[in-house]
Amino acid sequence: MPESESEPDSGKGRRRPRLLIYLLVAAVAAGLGVVATVTLTQHDDPAPASTRLDQARVERELTPGLVDLRANLQYSREVSVNTGIILSADGLVLTSNNDIVGATSVTATLVGSGRTYTARVLGYDATQDVALLKLEGAAHLPAVTLGNSSQVTIGMPVLALGNAQGQGGVTPAAGVITALDRSIYSGLGDQGLAPQNLRGLQQTSAHVGPGDDGGPLADSDGRVIGMITTANSPSGQLSTTGFAIPINTAMAIAHQISHGQASSTVYLGEPGFLGVQVKTSTSRAPSGALIAGVIAGAPASRAGLAAGDVITDLNGLPVTTPVSLTTLLQRYHSGDVISVRWTAIHGATHTTQITLGNGPFR
Repeated sequence: MPESESEPDSGKGRRRPRLLIYLLVAAVAAGLGVVATVTLTQHDDPAPASTRLDQARVERELTPGLVDLRANLQYSREVSVNTGIILSADGLVLTSNNDIVGATSVTATLVGSGRTYTARVLGYDATQDVALLKLEGAAHLPAVTLGNSSQVTIGMPVLALGNAQGQGGVTPAAGVITALDRSIYSGLGDQGLAPQNLRGLQQTSAHVGPGDDGGPLADSDGRVIGMITTANSPSGQLSTTGFAIPINTAMAIAHQISHGQASSTVYLGEPGFLGVQVKTSTSRAPSGALIAGVIAGAPASRAGLAAGDVITDLNGLPVTTPVSLTTLLQRYHSGDVISVRWTAIHGATHTTQITLGNGPFR
């Protein structure tokens, strides 16, 4: 494949199977959440990176600024592990959103010292696979040095670092930039998650795999020029084609979150939780979000919704697909009371008020 290609990849970009197991419908209200007061600084160096990479030196410089992340996926009874990049001394951490999807709690362990913190999700952009976390009670942490991804060129040597295979610590993987402005498509619409079309990605020959998500892609001077997001890796094996979000793109989103600026794609604060697994309704059923399952003890379960019911309306607005249900719920947060209308499996229509609970991130 020519290096200059920019059309979408074949759709084999790695996404964890758990994304297809449960849709834990959750949302946040625009503007909700604590705003970080730290200013994130972009360290742009006009000088190009060296043409040779000292792997040991770069690894030594970056390792103290990395964390191993552990996301508790309570409702799917799983745990997800990946990597985070420390951005500030008081514990702002950049990571991949896909690896906190479904999480009800996240902890972070400093790779350098082994100290563990509770990580609070300040916000995320699911369409760009970027999340910003805050380590509770953290101070005087070693932040990484950020580069300028607009200066990245094809053939540039790079080093990827991450919690490979979830073993803890960091594993280095050297490579080069093999293409720029690449796109990866992930079709998740039938599970209620908006399909992702990640654009403008850096492509690298560095061997990355599960657990590396959220880790840094660094240049020969030890500056972070990208955040690892995915790879073409059959059956979760290491891949020779990895992809990273340019650090300028990731930091623009991090700045937006840290300044409390919600948008149509950036969500802030704690999500609200309905607790249903949904899929597209069949042609013989009403248009809406067909409930495939209800999480025991969740708000939907307590309200009497059950598998086979079809949600057709939320707060007076029509629900036509699983994605439309998720989109509408994004306006609300934990503790909000919403009106839900649904058609039961036997045809009866019901409307009830439901208080959203504390839910996993979407």
